[in-house]
Amino acid sequence: MSNPLTAGAAVIVREFFIQHEGITPSSAMVKASMMNGAHDMYPGQYGTGSTQEQPSTRPNSVEGWGRVDLGNTYLPSAPVQMKYVDEGTGLNTNGTKTYSWDVSDTSVPMHVTLAWTDYPASTSSSKQLVNDLDLTVQSPTGTTYYPNHLSGADHTNNVETVDIASPVTGTYTVTVKGYNVPQGPQAFALVGHAGFGTSAPDTTPPVISGVSANPSYDSATISWTTDEAATSTVEYGTSSSLGLTASPSGYATNHSVALSGLAAQTTYYYRVRS
Repeated sequence: MSNPLTAGAAVIVREFFIQHEGITPSSAMVKASMMNGAHDMYPGQYGTGSTQEQPSTRPNSVEGWGRVDLGNTYLPSAPVQMKYVDEGTGLNTNGTKTYSWDVSDTSVPMHVTLAWTDYPASTSSSKQLVNDLDLTVQSPTGTTYYPNHLSGADHTNNVETVDIASPVTGTYTVTVKGYNVPQGPQAFALVGHAGFGTSAPDTTPPVISGVSANPSYDSATISWTTDEAATSTVEYGTSSSLGLTASPSGYATNHSVALSGLAAQTTYYYRVRS
């Protein structure tokens, strides 16, 4: 039953992002959020002591990333909060994306998962991973955490998770690096669950670039990018005073806002904010 139950759960997660966050999540986003929010079953459900079936905390060959937990995935109990980035622009080899996430409540663990939909490998290839991204999480004290129980980068999997059982208060630096991306750029999704707070507010606005408009008969799509995850707002109207606003919820670095119900053959003015 695990496959149909997980498939149904994925549909619900996708619906949550569309209806409550105002974004259409990538498949990697759905995967990262479900795996990050999964319940670790270590040390096991059966037996006692050495007879329990889980050899280690997740991920392992028995439970994978754990049991699907929809509530913890997108509506975690306080003080846990979710942060996410659905990065559509992606990375090439040696490219990096860095995110600063503040932890204010240390009574709960910190979980960070990176996932991406990899380019298909050759059927004769001895290694199936094509585009190799790396995840690291650096604590406020300078400790660097690597994913999947490793002491260094993971060059095998297209899902990487860092679990920190006892985080400290302060700003964690989450870095995604394109180690080897022959078929790039490689888009990715990043999800975090922790006692996130606002102890160190980000007062530096993101840098906006690549603003473009793609109009049709009675609608238009406004697109742009930012150098860090940010909100998406388009102000528009038939005069320079604007007056109308479209602002889907959620954070992204690759922004796309659809404007509908526009008057045909009419000039519209707009500006973007993040």
